[in-house]
Amino acid sequence: MGKSMRSKRKQKLKRERREKFKVKELKKLKDMLRAAGENVDGASEAVMVDAEEMKSKRTKKKPEELAEGEEAMEVTKEKTSSFHPVTLKNEHGNYPVWMNRRQIKRHKKLTSKTADEGYKKGRKRRKL
Repeated sequence: MGKSMRSKRKQKLKRERREKFKVKELKKLKDMLRAAGENVDGASEAVMVDAEEMKSKRTKKKPEELAEGEEAMEVTKEKTSSFHPVTLKNEHGNYPVWMNRRQIKRHKKLTSKTADEGYKKGRKRRKL
């Protein structure tokens, strides 16, 4: 901000407003902590943990062991939606999310065989 009289006045009013609402905000925060069951007196209950301990906790977690007679279930990740390479439509006939209306219109114009601007002799197809 500049150093004009108006900006100085606005800064002063902001400072006053901050001081005015500081009490209300502090009370509101303490009420939220009480509702969550936390300690409100200001003493922190944070526990310091070494990075090595964190690493050891992460590596200790192993997948659950299977009981006798159970087999592991095979999980294959399928594509949620696949788009045709030429038409760029999915199985429901929708275009990708990243294509806007202008791009869809241009794509239809370039790929249609019946349109005048589509395939013409001697003209190369423009890329998207």
